[in-house]
Amino acid sequence: MIRPRRPNDEAQRPVSFHNNSLIEGATRGEHLSALHDLGRVLEREIQSFEAASIDPLTGLANRSGLMALGEEMLSISRSADEGAAVLFVDLAGARPINDRFGHAAGDRALRDLARILEATFRASDLVARVGDDEFCVVMAPYADASEDFVVTSRVQRAVDAYNDSAGVPWTLGVNIGGVRCTPGMRLERLVALADARMAEARSLRRASRH
Repeated sequence: MIRPRRPNDEAQRPVSFHNNSLIEGATRGEHLSALHDLGRVLEREIQSFEAASIDPLTGLANRSGLMALGEEMLSISRSADEGAAVLFVDLAGARPINDRFGHAAGDRALRDLARILEATFRASDLVARVGDDEFCVVMAPYADASEDFVVTSRVQRAVDAYNDSAGVPWTLGVNIGGVRCTPGMRLERLVALADARMAEARSLRRASRH
């Protein structure tokens, strides 16, 4: 029971809870100040998380962000009995762009490929930059093997369209490798497998030029 406060009962006064939920013994100003301080702490925590999880050049998730958010996506897909897949994309010819046109051009090429990938995949997919010229996409949900060719073809068509219309002195090329998630497989393993598939595709592409 909440007792009314008596003038001489300061030492043992009970706490009264009202709609404003003030902390006992604190003025409203002190309470609001504490909330303001807490808000600033939370804002700094969010900024720190973003700084640790976002690639500053492209605005995409970085490798840390990919591992944190991607693993959660896989967990949700498993719970819903949905499929998932990981795609690894390498910007072919990144070094020649830097060497011929400068680092600013190389940075723009990376940003442009980031925008291409963002526009190509669904809002529910996670696109990340995981290396100097390497990108990774977590697709969840993902239907089945019949989607594999469709996805890679969609990326290639988007890159071709960029090369036809961007009006820049370089040409973007991509090497792509993908893998579908199997039960119990962690994201780190999926990324490694997709990277290996991408390396195979890159080797075949280079061999075809000779």
